Amino acid sequence: MLTPLGRQIRKLRIDKGESLKSMAEALSVKSSFLSAVENGRKPLPEKLLPEINRFFAGYGVSLDQWRALAEQSKTRVTMDLVSVDEFDRETCLAFGRHYLQLNSEQKKKIREVLNGHEALPTGWIPRNS
Repeated sequence: MLTPLGRQIRKLRIDKGESLKSMAEALSVKSSFLSAVENGRKPLPEKLLPEINRFFAGYGVSLDQWRALAEQSKTRVTMDLVSVDEFDRETCLAFGRHYLQLNSEQKKKIREVLNGHEALPTGWIPRNS
């Protein structure tokens, strides 16, 4: 699955006339790793974003834009729930367990709440049968 970050890296790499190998060497990474980043199989570590930014200097993408692309391309979320209370921990875990069962309208409502636009109606989250 091509991610927004992978798509941008691949496009600019090709526009610049660079091979995977030459770009990987410039970034001090393996070409197989860079290929995996381009294809969305591996995330790009935060520490490589400034290197990517320097590699593509002059191509119109700022470091903040690279960070935004990396954020949009995440395929996993990890949360440290050690220091939260039981209610918050169970809420986070319930969301993870039920997310794929939610319909588009429910997901839209959650997003609106998280973006501060509206409160959720009571009783709308599906229960396990």
